[in-house]
Amino acid sequence: MLDQGSLWLDYDGTITAVNYQSDAEKRLMDELIETEKKSLYPSLRVLEAPVLVGVTDKFIVRIDDLGNSEYRYAVWPKGSQESSKPDLILKNGEIVFDGSGGNHYFNFKNGNYVYKVNVIVMGSDQDPPGLLEIYKSDKLILTQKITEFLTSP
Repeated sequence: MLDQGSLWLDYDGTITAVNYQSDAEKRLMDELIETEKKSLYPSLRVLEAPVLVGVTDKFIVRIDDLGNSEYRYAVWPKGSQESSKPDLILKNGEIVFDGSGGNHYFNFKNGNYVYKVNVIVMGSDQDPPGLLEIYKSDKLILTQKITEFLTSP
């Protein structure tokens, strides 16, 4: 790490992250977020920043940062447009970090159900980039591999 986290290097000197944005880059990012908001279903347009959009065999999963450490989950059938009404919208999600390797997950609760979206940063070549897991009363009832992220986590 250099300059209090502005630049991260791997052990061999490879740059792994640059955590600096110029004013011009910040303006461009704000413009891109505003453009994306316009393409969403109206009730989803209130957000600070998109976090991820992932695709499974059956679903499109979207997680947005609403600010103040609050996350929102929306899901559509695969092949749907994000401008259409989602099948489910959940708020008050939390992010949980799994150690220091970058793996993390988002939890969303809905009654007896928990929707968990895992982001796999450190894994084997055979691991998918993510997993969607749904629990009912603490029992795993569905697992779907996230085959691709359309928006990087």
